[in-house]
Amino acid sequence: MRKFSEDLRSRIVATVSEGLSQKQVAKMFRVSYITVHRYVNRQKYPEKYPVQPPRYGQKRLKISAEHVENLRQLCLDHPDWTNQQRRDFWEETYHVSMCESAMRRSVLRLGMTVKKNNTGSRKGSA
Repeated sequence: MRKFSEDLRSRIVATVSEGLSQKQVAKMFRVSYITVHRYVNRQKYPEKYPVQPPRYGQKRLKISAEHVENLRQLCLDHPDWTNQQRRDFWEETYHVSMCESAMRRSVLRLGMTVKKNNTGSRKGSA
């Protein structure tokens, strides 16, 4: 599915609201009828349809903004913990369910890393 600019979206909706049919507007702007219909519905029913198009390929953080510092402190207090141990602790403490990879992404977004020392066990660094 192609992503169209906000300007084009607003012009499509404005043209439909001026009185042209959705099929005519689709031909005029060289987009599909379904695209015009979708944009008009988003304008008419904003509570049902999101105004912005969905964002693909971006994972949402499971850790809320107010808990980011708590995660940073957890990493500093327990540098030898694996992401699985951090995830288990986080789930018990904050009642937020997440997979190990979500915890790893959250730690990486903080700029923290988990490194291995010579014995093969994990050792954290900030």
